[in-house]
Amino acid sequence: MNKSHNKSVSGNLAKRLIANLLDLGYAWNDITEKTGIYPEELNGDGQRIDADRHYKLLRLLNEHDCDLEWFLNQSNFQISLLFDRDNILESLANDSTYLALLCLNSRSLRESFQYYIKYRGVIANTDNLSIREDNNQVSIAYFYEYPEVSYQFVPMINFIFIISFIEHYTTPKLPYHIKTKSKKTNTISTIYSYWNCEVEWESDIDSISFENTGMDEEFTQYNSVVQKFLLFKVNSEYNSIFQENSVKKMVEDSVREIIRDSSVDYKSSFVATRVCQRLNASKTTLSRRLKDEGTSFKAVEQKVKLNESINLLKNTNTSIGDIAFSLGFSTQSAFNRFFSDAMHTTPLKFRRH
Repeated sequence: MNKSHNKSVSGNLAKRLIANLLDLGYAWNDITEKTGIYPEELNGDGQRIDADRHYKLLRLLNEHDCDLEWFLNQSNFQISLLFDRDNILESLANDSTYLALLCLNSRSLRESFQYYIKYRGVIANTDNLSIREDNNQVSIAYFYEYPEVSYQFVPMINFIFIISFIEHYTTPKLPYHIKTKSKKTNTISTIYSYWNCEVEWESDIDSISFENTGMDEEFTQYNSVVQKFLLFKVNSEYNSIFQENSVKKMVEDSVREIIRDSSVDYKSSFVATRVCQRLNASKTTLSRRLKDEGTSFKAVEQKVKLNESINLLKNTNTSIGDIAFSLGFSTQSAFNRFFSDAMHTTPLKFRRH
């Protein structure tokens, strides 16, 4: 599989998939070996997993015939939310609070859909939604990035979110029409029935269709001031993840470049100066722009250092002392403390494991 440029999923989504694998009896070491994902990568907020490793997780689940019915009945899944019109968007808010609020405070249903389709990549951009209008019907289709890996919960939850937006903005003309690649099961059928859906099972496409009524009606509770704030927050999050001019990404790249340049002694101040030169900005401005992206120089630097140390320990014979020096630590003991705090094991034990 070719690496998908700039495709990734949120750490929260990866955690839920990994929880399923742990339920199946996998140990973390097995998951790391088969997917390349390390547990420390999912620590903290704002972590991302690239698309290739995400699909390795899905393939592991597919190997065990973990269909939608199985997934819905796992202990870590709140199936009750799928039968709760008032609180279903809590699931979306858990992954991106600002996106959920933005979709609920738009000028119209159409604008809500536009924001959802544009910005849902902050949760995962490894799939696509396509909207089409034909006469008095609206159809929204779901497409996988890699169609050979089918994980049917994803289109279903997207369709339920879409229904929630419709019912928030308009008085819908029921029923909704669902086409799904899923086979009919009691649980899935009951869920779709709760949401007033007529379902065409084992279709060649995943889509939801509904009557076009009220798409452009102005939402009476729309607040332009609140929307401006929410757009700023969602845009900042989105740009931080995906835009090439993200300051966070620039710092990550600079830290990584200097660590890997054996002719340069690593110093945090040198990295900060290099980034400031690229931005033509002061260190104060750099700090502010990183804050706008929800992070700090120290947080970005430590994340890259940890990932680089893991790579060096796993894939090279470089001595631990040399690794410590290349990462800018004054002593091996200081590196040991840094690594142990993050990984709950020493560099030596990690390398031997």
